[in-house]
Amino acid sequence: MPNSLGRRPTHGHVVIIDDNEGVCRSLSLMLRARGYKIDTYGDGKSVLEDMDADKPTCFLIDYKLPHMTGIDLLQAMRARGMDAPAFMITGFYSPGLAQKAQDVGFGDVIEKPLPAAELLSKIEGLGTA
Repeated sequence: MPNSLGRRPTHGHVVIIDDNEGVCRSLSLMLRARGYKIDTYGDGKSVLEDMDADKPTCFLIDYKLPHMTGIDLLQAMRARGMDAPAFMITGFYSPGLAQKAQDVGFGDVIEKPLPAAELLSKIEGLGTA
């Protein structure tokens, strides 16, 4: 429901990192409709250079990114003090990848195509909604 300024209240800030513009667009639309502020990035280097002081509620990070993997990106983010929860999204799921992801700090690995209800449940489970 919009507030007195005609805007939806923000429930949190989700940063999406995926080189597929369609994935970024569809996730952005879905999450904005639920009241989240969204930022999207097409590669890991950009997110590392551009993170502002607005601490995200969570990160959604694709496994296969230009120049690095989502695992490499999360490790670099953690080294820079970016400690918000993170979920890996991937079209290349395997139990081994899921274990590596959890070992570096991903809360879960969600396989593409992304089940909207499952993704929303995980984000809202962070206590941001």
